[in-house]
Formats: sequence, structure tokens, C-alpha cells
Amino acid sequence: MPYHCFYPVRIGNSVPSFEAAAEDGRGCVAAEPWDHGLTVEFVTLEVTVFRQAPGQQLNKYKPEMWEQIYISVYVTDSRVAFFCETYDVGGSGAIPGKLHYPNYIERGAYEAAGRKRTRGTVMVGHIRYEWLASVGYRGVKYALYPNVTLTYVDDRNDKWTVILTLNRKDNAAAAYIANKIAYKAARYKLAMTNHKTPEEIRLCEYYAGGGRIAQNPNTKQDSWSGDFPHFAAPLGGAYRPDPAKF
Repeated sequence: MPYHCFYPVRIGNSVPSFEAAAEDGRGCVAAEPWDHGLTVEFVTLEVTVFRQAPGQQLNKYKPEMWEQIYISVYVTDSRVAFFCETYDVGGSGAIPGKLHYPNYIERGAYEAAGRKRTRGTVMVGHIRYEWLASVGYRGVKYALYPNVTLTYVDDRNDKWTVILTLNRKDNAAAAYIANKIAYKAARYKLAMTNHKTPEEIRLCEYYAGGGRIAQNPNTKQDSWSGDFPHFAAPLGGAYRPDPAKF
């Protein structure tokens, strides 16, 4: 499995992975009843995935993926889903780190090889809200691109925290998207049937009621939501709500 959250699949085939959103047979993300519809919220310019070992400081994470690829992002009522049709344009695959080419002629050859190899294949993925631990953002004034950052815990790898950063290609407000995710995730988590503490309920009610992520006074750092009640992926599916009742 190449990356957390993303998985290349052949169009029309089933997906044997919890973090891979199902493909609909036409090369797009398949809708689920909990989504209440699929609409592309934005398109990323660059996506970065980090893993942070238990007990590590936030600045001690390990880069796992860094790609300048265009990914369509769906913010639904139950998950943040991803879709990329042209994830492999480099000849050597979608590998960690940016690809560098000696000259434009060789670059063209690499890109042609990549397109040929991945024809009929798309990259899909998602983070379900039962896994989402926090959401953050940083504006364009304090970063090269505005970005939205999601975190969740992967139970299969000694509870490593996975940090997914989606950089925007324009100056649209990252804060708006991050707060929209916090709002939808909070509503979903309140509708789940698992036990929640009073503190967890208050936090979810805050965001579900339109509360905003507090702006970090240190403008060089991301602004973050509170820590949502969450399950380590891929757990929590047994507590998913009735899609007709939330």
C-alpha cells in the first residue's frame, strides 16, 4: 500500500482497503448513503502526508508522501474523500519527494511513460469522520499556499498519527474549508451511537452549532480545532449513524 489515505485502483475493480474510497466504475469516487451527495469542494495543488510516532513532538514527523499532483477533494457529511486521475506523471511512480528532471526532453519521456502505465487507473481515498482527530488551516499570508491539514491515528502501525496537508492552488480561504470540515465532522460524531463524555459532547456541539476554529495567535503556525472524539482507523464502523437520521 503506497500511502495512507490514497490508493491506486483499476477503474471498475473493487478496492480491498479501508482507506480507499470505492470507485464508481467510471473513474470517480462512489457515493455512500452517509455522504448525502458528492460535490468537489476544492482541488489541491500539492499534497503532503506525514507520520508521527507515539510520543513524538509535532515537528518530529516522518515525511511519507510529497507530491505536486492535482487531487479533487470532497467534503461530505461523513468523510473527506479524495480523487486523482493523473497521480502518476513521473515515469518512476508517485514516490515520496518531488521529481527532478535533467532537461525538458527527458521530462517529457518520463511523463509519457507515467501516463501509459497508469492508463485506466485512478487514485482514490478518504478519511472517515469517525477517525478524524483534528483539522487545522494556515492562510496564504503565513505559507506559500493556503493549506488545510487533517490528522488521524492509524491503529495498524503502532498508533502512528497521520498528518495530511492539502495545499490550495489559489487564495480561497483555507479557514472556510477547515471550519466546514469541523462542522460536518462534529454533526456526524454527535449522530454516532458510541459513548461520548460530556466534554466530548460539548466540543462537538460547539462546532456543530457553527463554532469556529480559534485563530492561533502565532500567525506562523496553523490554527487547530480541539481534539475530536475519534477511533483509530479502521475502527468505529460499528457506531456509524443511521444515514437518514443525521
